[in-house]
Parts: sequence; structure tokens; C-alpha cells
Amino acid sequence: MIFATLAALFQKHNSNVILMTRRLLLLIVLIISALGISKAQVGTGTLQGSITDQESGEPVPFANVVVTQAGQQVTGATTDFDGNYKIPALKPANDYTVKASVVGFTAQEKRGVVIKANQNNFVDFKMSAGVKLDEVVVIDYEVPLIEKDGGSKTTVTGKDIERMPSRGAAAAVTTAAGVQDNDGAIGSIRGTRDGSSDTYIDGVKVRGSTALPQAAYEQVQVLTGGVPAQFGDATGGIISITTKGASRQTYGGLEVVSSGGIRYNDNNDFLFDPQGYHLVAANISGPLFSVKDRTDPEGKKKRPIMGYFLAGEVNFQADPRPSAIGNYYVKDDVLRDLEQNPIVQDPNGASLLRSEFVRQNDLEWTAQRRNTRRRSVVASGNLDFYLTPSITLKVGGSLDFNDSKIYSYNGSLFNYNNNGMLTNQTWRVYGRFTQRFNAQPSDDEKKKKSAISNAYYTIQADYESFTQRAFNENHRDELFRYGYLGRFTTYREETFQPGIDENTGLFGFIQGPPNDTLVDFEASDINPNLAAYTQQYYDLNPNPEGRYENLTQIEQDRGALRNGDVPRSVYSLWDNTGTQYNNYSILNQTQFRVMAMGAFDIKNHSIQLGFEYEQRTDAFVGYAPRGLWNITRLRANSHFEDVLDLENPIIGFDENGNFTDTIFYNPLYTPDPNGGTLGVGQSFIDYNIRTALGLDPTGTDFIDIDSYDPEFFDISWFSADELINDGNNLVNYYGYDHTGQRRRDRPSFDDFFTERDEFGNFTRRIGAFEPIYIAGFIQDEFTFKDLIFRVGVRVDRYDANQKVLKDPYLFREARTVDETDVVGSTPLTAPSNIPGSAVVYVNSIENPTAVVGYRDGDTWYDATGTQVTDPSILRSGTGIAPYLFDPPSNDPITGEPEPVTNSGAFKDYEPQINVMPRISFSFPISENALFF
Repeated sequence: MIFATLAALFQKHNSNVILMTRRLLLLIVLIISALGISKAQVGTGTLQGSITDQESGEPVPFANVVVTQAGQQVTGATTDFDGNYKIPALKPANDYTVKASVVGFTAQEKRGVVIKANQNNFVDFKMSAGVKLDEVVVIDYEVPLIEKDGGSKTTVTGKDIERMPSRGAAAAVTTAAGVQDNDGAIGSIRGTRDGSSDTYIDGVKVRGSTALPQAAYEQVQVLTGGVPAQFGDATGGIISITTKGASRQTYGGLEVVSSGGIRYNDNNDFLFDPQGYHLVAANISGPLFSVKDRTDPEGKKKRPIMGYFLAGEVNFQADPRPSAIGNYYVKDDVLRDLEQNPIVQDPNGASLLRSEFVRQNDLEWTAQRRNTRRRSVVASGNLDFYLTPSITLKVGGSLDFNDSKIYSYNGSLFNYNNNGMLTNQTWRVYGRFTQRFNAQPSDDEKKKKSAISNAYYTIQADYESFTQRAFNENHRDELFRYGYLGRFTTYREETFQPGIDENTGLFGFIQGPPNDTLVDFEASDINPNLAAYTQQYYDLNPNPEGRYENLTQIEQDRGALRNGDVPRSVYSLWDNTGTQYNNYSILNQTQFRVMAMGAFDIKNHSIQLGFEYEQRTDAFVGYAPRGLWNITRLRANSHFEDVLDLENPIIGFDENGNFTDTIFYNPLYTPDPNGGTLGVGQSFIDYNIRTALGLDPTGTDFIDIDSYDPEFFDISWFSADELINDGNNLVNYYGYDHTGQRRRDRPSFDDFFTERDEFGNFTRRIGAFEPIYIAGFIQDEFTFKDLIFRVGVRVDRYDANQKVLKDPYLFREARTVDETDVVGSTPLTAPSNIPGSAVVYVNSIENPTAVVGYRDGDTWYDATGTQVTDPSILRSGTGIAPYLFDPPSNDPITGEPEPVTNSGAFKDYEPQINVMPRISFSFPISENALFF
């Protein structure tokens, strides 16, 4: 129906317009098809009021009420027998004109009428009898000090925001009662925690940034009480932001703001604000296509049927959060010296950190935090289609991309040059279709009092994406560059000890494990300030003896570093020079919503009903990349290093066949007895490194890990367990795999514990978090004179869409009293006060022989049935032991221990359903007071 109406409208115009229209329709079809259908919190307002005779005070029935904007008619209505009118589903704006006319009275119009979202806006007329042709009484609209439908809501218009000292929605929201101002940002609402309040932009529930161009704000509304039934899933408040739509007249604007930040002398004195704020903003709006206005008898006026609004901002801030008292920093020349010469040695040869000898005169005070700049690009746009006077279609969206340096207080004194980088990208699109019925009834319809009036419905769909990345700006996703100092080349020699070979009985010099004799170092320019520690250590110690004969000696020194090491902090307070930002992470959150709402009036009752469907998808992967060097170093060669093949000695003989008194052994490689690809004890990273080097994967060539450049390594060479086991915690992920690849599949719970790849490695797949939220509501709003009532109910259904524990105390299924006949060889006879559903606790998980207690829900009992408050008294030598059906044991094939949990202890999350009645009312006590 939408597109049929559009086509019919455009058939009357030339072929070029038709061609452009067809392309545009195709684009709209694709967008709407991708988005689906929806609505609820679209932030429209209702205009209502009464028209009375100024002399007698009697109501004026069947008067025409027309709403115009920029000279173009938007919609209209007619008063009923009691002189009342009502126009629903008006988009919030500050420049409406409302005109009232009826035969026998002089027409009146009120200009500058403000329509606020999610509330009734009242405009009354008192008309004078008598007809004066072509005369209209013009009255400027005055926003009432106390609004009848105010209550616990605050509405700030775009013009008000422009006049505020700070920019954006936060400036408006923090003016509302009950909203905490958190250093210019939105803090707690009504004392609730973070996440307890929701923000909507044009009906789209925000998951990322709420930033919009300043020129895009039409209205910002804060609801802190009496929240209507159409809003849910929040315990604090609702922030509803409405952006500007297409204008019926073309206009635009350009804004340039700069605080300077120009240094005018060598003492770092600033000509203007040292925080360096710079902004360029622009906006443009107007009609794209217009047709002749049939209501104009002269046929000169045109009615826009398609319009647009675009706004954007580019912003740079040298310090987005300046300190009120300033900060101390090491002077530039001192810092450069510390970065190039970070250590010094005492007379005994012990390495000392020069940063621990910094004094007051080495520091300087500055008002600006260093290396904390922030850049952002924000854009917003809408396309409005005025298909008919009662049908509108809106397609819009917004984008916010910003990056900033991550301020670290610990790194601010010596290491601010290595602040991490944080990027945030939020984008959202939506499509909304609205249709009103009987917006301007005919003369015959005016005389018929219909049971249902002012009916309309709105359908909206939206999609939103938020992506956050944290990383070192110089290294990004090249994980082995984090903590890389340079190339360490280790030289080794064979060792021999006198002894007897057990296989041959020969006495001679028996080969032992090889011994490291020298580690050569070649500094890299990837992290020069980090490499300076080891380079200076080498420069200060030209003799390697006891210093760098092996990597262990370098590790044990208090100044030198290996790849992946971090310099010791200064007095355990300040990060030292060259310390690398140790995080690479990606957070991706998306949201798809389908919403619909309809409303109609039955006499003086306004009925609203609607629903919404919301599907979220959250995925994350994060690394602590410096630790990759150490784990690679430990796992390479570990399956044969220091292990010799003593069963197959190599006997040395001279050319005469005489024993040369030396017995050699090859390193021992043990194949997997089960036929696996990897040898016994061989790591997957070792196997892949050998393959990449062209070596025999089953060979015993020594791999000198630190002699390779970081570009050589690949995170996919690790198995998942090599990164997450053994307390390393080098990776954390869900919705991604351990290699950082986004996964769209949905692995089962058991897959994490059982699924293996072709090499026999556990894949450890974890699906994204994908909760589903569904809600429906119905609400009756009615007015009795000045008393406004809202009575409704909302039903929410939340499904976490994942597995959860059946019993919060158990990782495996345990026996209850009803499921237990005997413990060990002793029959179970539970005390009479213990219910059959209570869990049985025993003296040992592996070999239970006696009952030590019971638990019924959260209530604990000892073996005699006496209730106890401290369950630790049930502890045995192996801890508190439930009587498990299937105690964990070792895998019969691999010998590996089974996981402490299994799928039997879990169940599907039971969707939570909340039924929430909503009741609110308000009435003005006087022009200056409101009770709600």
C-alpha cells in the first residue's frame, strides 16, 4: 500500500521524475525489507484543546482546526459537539501554526506552537462572533509555565539546547529534576545504577553513543516518573530524543568553533584555551520533490511530498577532560634522556632504574593532560515522504565515529607517550510508516458522531550497531609487536659428563642436555624505548659472563628485558618509560528491533496498544598480547628439550674402530601412541612453527623463538587451550574464536567440552550472547476537565537464550534424598525433617562412604538434620562434596582430566515474564502549580 500510493502520486509528473522515483522506491523497498516492520517509542505528541465563544463561553462545534508548518498544511481536525478537538501523532517541533475557523466567527491562528513528544499539548481558542472576510486574528503561542500533562517529565527544545553553555543531549537531560550531573555527562537518574535508564533516538533504543550533531536536536525529553506503558525495560528513567525532520522550506547553516590552543612563547604559555577545542558543523534541510497544492484555489502553491534533513560535525579536542588542578609531568628533555638511557648500574653491577632518581626540579606543572586527544565525526539524516495528508514515511539514521587516547594515571608521569587507543563506532538506521484515519472528516462525517475517532498506527523497524576497539596505535592487531624489543640469538654447546651408558655398559663422556653460552641482542625500532633497557644493559656489560649467557640471566636482572617483558614500575606507582599498552580487544554489539503501535479514541478515552521485539547480539574478543612471547618461548621445544634418547646411544669410534670415550644421544621425540599428529608433549604452536619454517614437524631441531621477527608469528598457530589454560588468560572471547575470527554459528554447550579439530585440539567455541526481549502493552488515557489519567499494563518477556545452571551450587548433577538408597555400603536413612528433594553431601566426591549433610535450596543441614548457618562445617579433606551421579575423572583415551562441569548440570534459561500495571494522573492546581 505504501509504494502503490507513492507510484500513484508520481504518475502525474514527467518521465525523469518517474525514473528517479522508481530508483528511490527500489531503495526504500530494500531498506524496509531488510529492516522489517516496527514501532513504539517514536516520540510523537498529541495536540488537543477546545474552541469556545468568547462572549458566552459556549462550545463551538464543527469548527475546523488546521495545523501548518512553514506555510504547508500538516493535518487537521474538527471539533465535536462539545467544542473539543484532538490531533494525534504529530512529530515534535517548535514552529507549528494552529488555525481555527468556523462559519459565524472570526478565524484565529496561534503561531510558534510547541508540540512535545509523548504528551498531550493543549491549545485552546476563544473566538469572537462575526465574520470578517480575509481577516485572521494572529496570537503568539506562549508555553505555559505549568503544563497540564507535565508530571515527572522535562522537555527541552532544540532552540533551548542551542542556548545552553554545553552541547548535546546531556546538557538538556542534566537540567531535569532527579538527574545527576556527572561532570557534564548524564549520571544516575533517580539514584539508580548505570544501565537502569534507557535512551531512545527517534524511537531507536540506543546501545552505543547518543551523540548527535547539535543542529539535529528537535527535542529532548526526560521521563522520571509516571512512565507510560509504551516504555519498559528500565527502572531509572527514559530519555527520548527526537531529531529534526525535513523542512518545507530550504535552509542550512554552518558553525565553526575554536578555542585556539596556540602557544606564543617557549614557556608553553597559551594564547587561548590550552585544551584545544575545535569544531566544524553544518546542516541543510528542505524539500526534494513538490506537487501542486490542490487546496490552493489559484494553483500557485506547491506541496512537498519528499524532503530531507542532513547534519554533521567534525570535532577535535586536545584534552576532552581537563584537570581542574593540573598535572605534573617529567620535563621533555628529562623524559627523552630517561627513554634513551633508562638504567644505571651501581658499583656492584646491579641495574637500577634512573626514573627512581627523578627529583622535583625534573618535573613541570601543566594544565593540559598529555596525549589524550579525541577526534569525532557525527552525522544524522532523515528522508521524509508526505505520501498523502494522512500517510507519512520516514527513513533515517545517524553515525558517530570517534577515537581517543586512553588516559592512564599510572602512565601519566613517565609513559604518556604509550597511551592506548580507543575507537567507538555507532550507526543506526530506521524506517517508520504512519497513517492517520479521518484526519479531516467531510461535512457529512462531521454530523455523525462515530464511536471511534482519531485512529492512527505507526510501524517502525530499526537496526543498530556498536563496535569498540582498544589497541596500541602503532601495533593494532599485530599482536607479537606488543612487547617486542629485538632479535635475541642464543648460541648453545653440547655438554658431557663422565659416566657409564646403561645400554652398552661403556664408560666414557656421556652427552647431557645442551648449554646456552651466549645470547646476542639486536635492538628493533618497533618499540625503541623498550629496547633501550636491554641495549643499555649490553652496553654497560661488554663481558657476557654471568650477564647474558642465557635468557634467564637477562630475566633475573632488575633492568634488562626480554621480548614480552615489562619494565619494573617506579615505586609501584608509575609505569616506566616504554611500557606497552597491553590490550587488543574488539567489542561488537548489534540490535534489531521490530515495533508497532496503534491508537484510537472512544469518546473521551484514548486507547493505545502496541508491541516490540528486540534481538541483541553481543560478541567480544580480547588479548593480553605481551604474554604471547613468554608462552611461545615455553611451549616451543618443550616436548624434547632436556630429554635425550638414552635407549639409542651413538658410540664414537676413530678410523681404527677404537672407542673414542664419547657417547652421544639424539633428542627424544615420542610419537602419539594413539596416532595423533602431535608428538607426546608437543604443543600446537611448536608444530605450526616447524611447519612454517619448512622443518620436519616431528623433528627435534631447536627453535630459537626470540630470534624471529614478530611478523613471522600468527595467533592462529595456537590452540585454544594454549591461550586460555594454565592460568595464562591471554585471550577472552565469545562470539569470536580464540584466533579473533568472528563466528556466526551457534555451538552447543557440549561443543565447548567435546569438539576437536583435525589435530585433536579442543576448539572451545563460544557463541555470541543473543538475548531476546518481547513486550506488549495497552493503555487508556482519558481527561476529565483538567484531570488527566493514564491507566495501562505492560507485559515484558526476557529470554537470555542460553544455558544456565539448574542448581546455583552445582557444576554437575547431584543425587537428592529420593534418588539415594545407599552411600558406600551404608543404606541412607535421612532425618525426618529433610525433604526428598534435598541434595545429599558426602565425605568424598570420588569414594563416598558417609553422609555429612543436606541442602534444601539455600538451607543447609548437618548429617543429623540440624539446620546450620555455616555450611563449611560439612567440609572434608576434598572440600564440600555433593553426592554426584557422575564424578569427574580422567579421559580414558588421552588421560586428560575431565572438565569439572558437564551439560547435565545446565538447563535452558526460563524466560522471565513481568506484568507491570501503570497508573498515573495529573491536574493543575493553578497556573503555577501541578499535582501529579
